[in-house]
Amino acid sequence: MLDKDNTRLKSEYSIIAHDPNTVELRAGVWNPKSITMTDENHNDSLLPILLGIQQGNDSQQIAKDCDVNRSEVESVVDSLLEAGLVCENQSGALNDLVERQLSMRMRTDTSSEDIILVGDSSIVSLLRQQLVSAFPDKTVKDVSGSPEEEKLLHIQDDDLTDGLEREKISSVFSAWGNALVVCALENSNPLLFRHLDVISEVVGFNWIHGTVDGPYIFIGPTIIPRRSATYRDLEKRVMLNLQELASYQKFKTALAMDRVHNQKNILSPPLVGLLASFLALEVINWIQAGANYTVNKVLGIYLPTMEIAYHEVLPIPGSEGSGAEPDRDMETLYFDPREWLGTDNLESR
Repeated sequence: MLDKDNTRLKSEYSIIAHDPNTVELRAGVWNPKSITMTDENHNDSLLPILLGIQQGNDSQQIAKDCDVNRSEVESVVDSLLEAGLVCENQSGALNDLVERQLSMRMRTDTSSEDIILVGDSSIVSLLRQQLVSAFPDKTVKDVSGSPEEEKLLHIQDDDLTDGLEREKISSVFSAWGNALVVCALENSNPLLFRHLDVISEVVGFNWIHGTVDGPYIFIGPTIIPRRSATYRDLEKRVMLNLQELASYQKFKTALAMDRVHNQKNILSPPLVGLLASFLALEVINWIQAGANYTVNKVLGIYLPTMEIAYHEVLPIPGSEGSGAEPDRDMETLYFDPREWLGTDNLESR
């Protein structure tokens, strides 16, 4: 329960005064949320009261400054509470961090991360150009043709369900431990993304992907191992809902059996630029500020109508934390009582 004397207007809302008795509270620009409040008594006090609430003043102070009764101030606060436009006025910047940034900001020190680029050269080269321009003193490494990329392209699903084999494969990527890995593909490859997802949990690197999938461009999510939604969560919550399930599963089966013939889907330069630019913005925000807009979210662009939206991707409770399945081959307990007592003894009883 919020204390009415310890509240302020949420920082994302701007006060737009049409006159002292008609005030609009607006959040956002292109698709704004807007609520208009009016004072039917025309006392010219609504605007100064809202300004006082925005500054975090208590009801008594606002009533004194506006020369109104305290009950009038509390009536405005009640209306704001009902609309969900106020929050606790605890600590200014810290409160704003918790309110707006916590879902995005999962780490505080990302400035030391190197940037590793993997994927199709048409996108990676443009992406590297933009990132080197933004971070001239930072290592931005294109690993095309490296042993790591070669290994990543030839991993089989079964390799990552065996714990020992998974650790062995992941050791190839140990140099990526303190890096942000960026995977950019012209054609979506769900198996490759899943493999990268599992490896990131073992090695501990953060990663983000961008790809074209049919009529969509997808950017993100930015994945922080064991702290945010994974690619597997994205696949279950969003991807399967956007596509016909049976055909999507057939496509994944064909990928697993190496029966997909990658006829090069040559993207037009504007689409390559669009994908690279949106992906670069997420990377720059993450490295520069430790926050971006795709932690637990994926940016989707539907090209036929140029619809752009962020889809929320929440971690699935109880989902696998890694690729290992330690109980996969177990049929009985490690210590079978029949071995201690002897089958004959059990049957005789």
